[in-house]
Amino acid sequence: MKLQVVESKSWQWYIGVLLFLMVAMSLSAWIAWEQSKIKRTELGAEVSRLSIINKQLAENLAQKERLLTELDRSVQMSRANIDEVGVTLSKLQEDKKQLEKELTFYRSIMAPEMDKSGLTIDSLRISSITTEVNSPENQQQGDRQYEFELVLTQVKKQDWYIKGRYQIWLIDKPAAGQAEKRISLFSYLNRPKFKPLFSFRYFQTFREVVKIPAQLHPTAIVVTATTRDGKQKAEKRFPWPSEEKTADVQQKEN
Repeated sequence: MKLQVVESKSWQWYIGVLLFLMVAMSLSAWIAWEQSKIKRTELGAEVSRLSIINKQLAENLAQKERLLTELDRSVQMSRANIDEVGVTLSKLQEDKKQLEKELTFYRSIMAPEMDKSGLTIDSLRISSITTEVNSPENQQQGDRQYEFELVLTQVKKQDWYIKGRYQIWLIDKPAAGQAEKRISLFSYLNRPKFKPLFSFRYFQTFREVVKIPAQLHPTAIVVTATTRDGKQKAEKRFPWPSEEKTADVQQKEN
């Protein structure tokens, strides 16, 4: 039987190992703390850098929003200016047309065509008045209401006033084989004492509102005018407007 000799370690050895382990752990903890400190410093620097970038981006965004707001305001102002210019232009065009119309009218009086002289039937305007009576549902059952505007002029001879009487005739649609029938427009006026008289030197405008029965279907209008002494007579025929709205009736010689 062999005997095995086992070396026994003294307590100093165990204390040395324990001290070594404690020193190693302390060193590891210190190294880890230093590394975390460096990491915190790096993270702080990164956070600062990102904060600066975020601030710059926020400022850029705010600047872009201000620029966008200014552009939007400019666009709105431009649109408003365009609309205003459009309205002004439309008004100027309407004024121009009205002035041209008035100029043509006065030229026809002061410098008429060679074949025109004395009493003249210048124009006739028919306006359909929109009321419940004239509504599409009631047109076939009720009367239709219209405004007539007649303009008489005196051309070349404006050195004296002319006086006389005028008449507006509605030409009803004749039945087959029958002659056309003239009906006085003034017979539908609700004015018993009305007298169709004129008295002017250059021109005179007459406006009347009448209700035409539903059963009457005019095809034309004839206007006549005669001076008091009977020396001047004028007559013109106008077609009845096809559309139920304001219409300048084209002049047509009788």
